Amino acid sequence: MFAYSLPTLLGLALVFGFYARNIYEITLIDMIIPAVLTACITGCLTLITTKVLHNRTKAILVSIAYTIALFGTSSLNQLWALNYGTAEMVCTIVVTAILAGILRINMPKAVISVLAAITLGMFVIPTYLVVANFGAIAWASQPANTSSTVITPATLDAPNIIYIVPDRYASNPTLVKYFQYDNSLFTDALVQRGFYVNTSARANFSSSIMSIGTVLNLGYPETLYGNKQAVINSLQSPVLGKLLINQGYTYYHFGSWWPPTRDSKLTQIYHSAQVTRIPSVTTEYVKRSFLAPLLNAVEDANYPGRERVATITEKQLDLLAASKMSQPNLVFAHLLSPHPPIKFGSDGGIPNDTLSIAQQYVEEIKYLNQRLLQCIDSMLETQPNTIIILMADEGVKPLQEDSLCGALDGSFTTAELDEMTLGILMAVYYPDKNYTALYDAITPVNVMRVTLNQYLNTGFPLLPDLHYRMANIADNPRSVE
Repeated sequence: MFAYSLPTLLGLALVFGFYARNIYEITLIDMIIPAVLTACITGCLTLITTKVLHNRTKAILVSIAYTIALFGTSSLNQLWALNYGTAEMVCTIVVTAILAGILRINMPKAVISVLAAITLGMFVIPTYLVVANFGAIAWASQPANTSSTVITPATLDAPNIIYIVPDRYASNPTLVKYFQYDNSLFTDALVQRGFYVNTSARANFSSSIMSIGTVLNLGYPETLYGNKQAVINSLQSPVLGKLLINQGYTYYHFGSWWPPTRDSKLTQIYHSAQVTRIPSVTTEYVKRSFLAPLLNAVEDANYPGRERVATITEKQLDLLAASKMSQPNLVFAHLLSPHPPIKFGSDGGIPNDTLSIAQQYVEEIKYLNQRLLQCIDSMLETQPNTIIILMADEGVKPLQEDSLCGALDGSFTTAELDEMTLGILMAVYYPDKNYTALYDAITPVNVMRVTLNQYLNTGFPLLPDLHYRMANIADNPRSVE
């Protein structure tokens, strides 16, 4: 009987390997559904091949081969492999052809022992990864000097803290210079509502993961550079959340569609951005298997393309506008807008595809501005003792394929690219309108520190206001002068 379980054990080894390589992001509980799904499919596969071939050795060999072809190709390719596609289909066809030849050969029974040894051996490396990384999983990015910080509210009632990240929302100087659009109508409206607006603000990193992580973890993650898993874990289990939860805050997480900020390990009140009811970890696992086309069809049938992201963004904005939370609360909302793909026209409808991508980007900003003002008015009306930090993570990236697609004419100097990728929207609302601690050169890493110092007496020292450019998360950041 053990021999018949080998395909299922191999499938579970692939599931365990997926967990081990993503240990900073997921838990063993998250892998229950993928494990059950894999066990059911491999079990049925073994049953069918046994009935068809009437030869135990050949049936098990065929089942193992197809288990690798159907579940293992993306896993063996790379950690963040693309969805099951052409390469995986070709692999499956090749395996079929090879097996057609093998089935004509009489297989010795000793093959089963070899397959058993290989299958059990596939658990060795994932087990090593889990053991080696276990101690670093939960607190990978926590600075030692924040865990014991004692908060004493500077006012009688601790305020709500709302941190809203409109992804790739460029600064007004960038919009004026490169898009011929003056966004001062929106920033003036914020000032009229009592906001501090820094029109010359620049991000710490030209990278969403690093920028958001720097704010949520109250510092530069030098020890995490180049370690994508650790950085993502720092977003989903941030120091800021741990610190405020320990002091009686409730942590709300309005998840985005983007995997690093879609889920949270800390939030007591969590609003997922999944467009299907399939858990996100199961979704990521399935997308690395032969079931990916089926999952994509389910998602696309309900939310095709940019409509999917638009629906999630609208949901997040509705939640922000409608929330009536008892104080004190920390709210984090990562809006994938105006980040491409372009999702909205200026009236909230379908984008006008006759316009250039750059013009469509401006149209989406116009609509987002309207929705943000509605949210802000609603929040301040129902909960005036609220801090609002409206701060983009990065500026525009005209040379990336997923962004403006070269829509801006001309070639750019390094200084101009830094201006575009680092220039961001930054607007802060304090209930007492005391903005003396904020300054022109302040960067996101210090905005949250200033806020906590002013309202919760944390006494955090300010850090150097630095700017870095990054080609991708695997690179060490390069300083921008």
